[in-house]
Amino acid sequence: MFKRKVTPEEKINAVEAYLRGEITVRTIINKYGVAKNLFYKWVRNYEVFGPDGLRDKHRKTQYSVEVRMAAVHDYLSGVGSQADVCKKYMIFSQHQLQNWIKLYKSHKELRLNRGRGSDIYMAKGRNTTYKERVEIVSHCIGHGND
Repeated sequence: MFKRKVTPEEKINAVEAYLRGEITVRTIINKYGVAKNLFYKWVRNYEVFGPDGLRDKHRKTQYSVEVRMAAVHDYLSGVGSQADVCKKYMIFSQHQLQNWIKLYKSHKELRLNRGRGSDIYMAKGRNTTYKERVEIVSHCIGHGND
């Protein structure tokens, strides 16, 4: 397979032809030399944002803290896959959602501008001793909390 830059117009034409049932995924990935998962990303972005989702690669969308938290909570609670959550909240990049999940799981802040102050949604816990951790685990197991 060869690699070349696919223009936004070619992406739009390919996705529209695929959605009309005129062309198969295999034909498209062979014609443009792209991976299947990349083509499906084009389709998802087209379905969510329309043709503009394939034209403006470097969009500067600012997501509110509430949208970020809701998207992370939906994904972690099993509401849907990352692609489903991105569609639901109109998040352009699945990679962006992955970064928010990583921040959330590492107890870091999900704020708008990292440089300025913002509310902390998950604070780091205090350091505990080995004895305290054993006591916490025993309490959780004793009360049916895994």
